[in-house]
Amino acid sequence: MASDVIRALDANAGDLLSYLERRNGLDDAPDLLTETMAVAWRRAKDLPDTSEEARMWLFGIAKGVLANAVRGRVRRQKLADRLCTISGAASATAPAAEYGGSHRARCHSASTGRVG
Repeated sequence: MASDVIRALDANAGDLLSYLERRNGLDDAPDLLTETMAVAWRRAKDLPDTSEEARMWLFGIAKGVLANAVRGRVRRQKLADRLCTISGAASATAPAAEYGGSHRARCHSASTGRVG
């Protein structure tokens, strides 16, 4: 059973990585592939018998991993927006220099993941 999962992952890892890169970008794709492999390993008993079905099964797992990543990104974005709203109300009367620049610039960089 374990060798079957390894064989299926070896045969499809490159295509899975390409799929994840197209859907989520080059930076996060290797981590998503690792998560896909971990899920496949945990669910090894569910591995279909034929190589074609195993491939579809692996891509189904990758799709679920992608969905989880998107949900996590949305949750983090909403939290960042909420924190910026809260901190904006709290710092509206405070001097900008005390906080290292404008509140708007800090919240923009926090919510987009970019500085400046």
